[in-house]
Amino acid sequence: MAIYFKIGFAIYTIGPVSLLNSLFSAIGYRLEPDGWGTWYPIMMNQGYQGKIEHALIPDLIKEVKSIPGTFIAASRKIAHEKWLIY
Repeated sequence: MAIYFKIGFAIYTIGPVSLLNSLFSAIGYRLEPDGWGTWYPIMMNQGYQGKIEHALIPDLIKEVKSIPGTFIAASRKIAHEKWLIY
């Protein structure tokens, strides 16, 4: 089974369900220490449920754009704590 985004009449295939499930799990585990949806509420709550209100799209874009940088910072913190890299 595939995951897709439907915007108006256009459909964009993303990939298998496991790909998106892994993404949400990684974000929830690595980037949200205070619990699911605390740092990325639109993506993790409404996006996970499969429907995002049109009015929230600008805020969703901000959340999504911040994720790569947050992953990099989290990776450096983990590396520093685990291997004492300076």
